[in-house]
Amino acid sequence: MEYTVEDISPVRKKVTITVDKEEVNASISGTAALYKDSVNLAGFRKGKVPLRLIEQRYHDAIYQEACTNLTNVHIANIIEEKTVEIVGGLHVTPINKFARDEEYSYSIEFDTLPQFELPNYEGLEVEVEKDQLPVSPSVEELLERVREKAATFVNVEGTDHVSDGQFANVDFSFTDPNGVLKELNEKNSLIQIGTKQALAAFEDLVKTVPLGEERVAEITFPEDFLIKDYQGKTLQAKVRLNAIKTKKYPELDDEFAKSQNYASLDSMKHALRIGQEKNYEAFVKSVVQRKMIDSLLKMVDFPLPPSLVRSQQEDIIGDIVLSQERKGKAADNLWQNEELLKQVLPQAEYYVRSTILLRSIAKKEGLQVTDKEVSDYLMNVAHKAGYDYNELRKVVEGNGRIFMIRDRIWADKGSDLIFARGKYTLVEKAPQADKEQAAEASENGETAGTETTQA
Repeated sequence: MEYTVEDISPVRKKVTITVDKEEVNASISGTAALYKDSVNLAGFRKGKVPLRLIEQRYHDAIYQEACTNLTNVHIANIIEEKTVEIVGGLHVTPINKFARDEEYSYSIEFDTLPQFELPNYEGLEVEVEKDQLPVSPSVEELLERVREKAATFVNVEGTDHVSDGQFANVDFSFTDPNGVLKELNEKNSLIQIGTKQALAAFEDLVKTVPLGEERVAEITFPEDFLIKDYQGKTLQAKVRLNAIKTKKYPELDDEFAKSQNYASLDSMKHALRIGQEKNYEAFVKSVVQRKMIDSLLKMVDFPLPPSLVRSQQEDIIGDIVLSQERKGKAADNLWQNEELLKQVLPQAEYYVRSTILLRSIAKKEGLQVTDKEVSDYLMNVAHKAGYDYNELRKVVEGNGRIFMIRDRIWADKGSDLIFARGKYTLVEKAPQADKEQAAEASENGETAGTETTQA
C-alpha cells in the first residue's frame, strides 16, 4: 500500500491510497475463505467447495466485504503511522473498480482535530458574583419534596364532579367516521385537572362528567398536536369518570423517615442537609469552571471540525424534540428546520470549542480515558433513560458517537484539572457605577475586601 496525504483545511485531510494487485487478491481470497464452511453447493461436501466457485457465486457480497475490510485496515494503519485522529466526516471515494488481478486506488476524506498552542491554564483566577449562585432550599423544603413523592392517591368524598387540582381517573376514546382510534383510546388514565397535562378542551369535557357516568363531545386538536394525522382535526371524544382522587401526604415523623430508609427523622434531616451542601458545591464548581473555560477560550482561536459541530447541533435539536414531544406537541419537522439549526449553531460551536480545548489540556497532562469509564458513562445514560445498555452501546459505536463520548469524558477531566489548580473569588454584585470605580481603583493599585477560595 502506498498513500499520499493532502491537507484540505486545518481540520480536514484527504488521503489517496494505491493498493497493489497482490494485496487485492489476498483480501478477496481471505474473504471468500470465510464463506467456505457455510456454503452448500450441489456436488460438493460442506466445506469442500472450491474458492473460485464460492467467489463466482457470491461475487458482489465478497468483493464489497473484501474492499471494506481492506479500507478499514488501511485507515487504521494510516492513523497509527501519521498519528492522525479521525473525528468525523469520513468519506471514501473509489478511483477505479475493485477487482481481482488489478491495482486498486481510492481516497478517503475526514475531519481531524486542529493544531494550536495551548494557553497558560495554571493558576487561573476568576470572580463569581454571589447572585449567580442559587438560593439553597431549606431542609424543610427538601422534606416536602420527599413527602410529595411518597404521597398516595385516595378517593375524594362528597362530590360527583372533578375540580382543578384534583385527579380524574377516566376511560376515554376518540372516534372518526371509521371508528375508534387505537392511539387515542385508554382505560383508567389518571389526569390532574388544571395542570395542562391534557388538551384544555378535553379537561373541560372531563369537568362536566358526573362520577360514574360518561359524556360525549367534539374536540378540535391543535395544529401542532403530537400525532400528525390528527393535527387540526375535529374528533368525537367519549369520557367516563371512574373516580375522583387527591393526594394524601404522610406525617413527618420517625416512621416516615424509616420508610425512606433512615433511622429517624433527625438522621433524615442531617442526610438531606449534607446532600444539599454537596449539590451546592457542585453547582458552584460548574459556574467557576465555565468562567475559567471562557477565560481560556479568549486566549486561543482555532477552526472547528464541521462534522463535530453538526453532530452537536443535532444533539441539541434532539433535546428540543424530546421536550416538545413530552408536551404532546409534534416536533419531527424540527430536524429539517434550517432556521433552528442556525439558532443552535453558537451553542454547538461553544461546546465543540471548549471540548477540544479541555481535551487537549487533559492529553498534555497525560490523562487517559479507559473503556470502563466510557462503559460506566453509557450505563448511567441507559439507566436514566430506560435504554438497554448493549443496544445503546451498539448504536453509539455504529454512528461514531462513541468517540464524542470519550472526548466529553476527556474534557471533563481537563475541566477538573484547571479547577483544582485555580481559585475563585465570591463577590457581591455591584452597580455599574461601582464597577467603574472599582476598575479605576484597580488601575491606581487599590484593592477591596473580597472572599477568596482555593478551588
